[in-house]
Amino acid sequence: MQQDDFARFRDLMAGMGRVFNAIPDAVVLDVYWLALRDWTLSEFEMAAGHLIAHAQFMPKPADFTALRKAGETTAGEAFQQARQIVRRLNPREFASHQSDDPRIDAAVRACGGYEALAMCETDNIGFFENRFREHYESIGDAEAVRESVPQIAGAPRLSGPQSAAAHLPQLVRS
Repeated sequence: MQQDDFARFRDLMAGMGRVFNAIPDAVVLDVYWLALRDWTLSEFEMAAGHLIAHAQFMPKPADFTALRKAGETTAGEAFQQARQIVRRLNPREFASHQSDDPRIDAAVRACGGYEALAMCETDNIGFFENRFREHYESIGDAEAVRESVPQIAGAPRLSGPQSAAAHLPQLVRS
């Protein structure tokens, strides 16, 4: 949001406070503004509307962030994409394949690679999927922090297919 958006932001926060009987003071408004500063006013309005309609208590900044996260690919969806990739690949392409999602590639590599996924027996696919999910989520969490506070956590590392391979040892420890 831009500084020009603060008046509208303040009014929406005051309205939310009235709805939830938790009227924010100036300090609380500053904290919300700080936490949500990378949102557009339109995104904030849509999220506030959703939370007003669905929350039982005054939403915290983390509730807004959770809405944004809900739009991301889930670990289960990513695993299904990885399985579809394996079905389409020729076995000679397993080692060098880079999908459109470097996070999927990094999580698959952390579990042994596309060849390991392709060779996984039906009895063990649940174990592979659980490991994939753990890696996929931890990589996503790390990248979110790196993007949000690069001066503290370091620059994002999964900006493209090549960078995922170059930085895998720093991202995931099996």
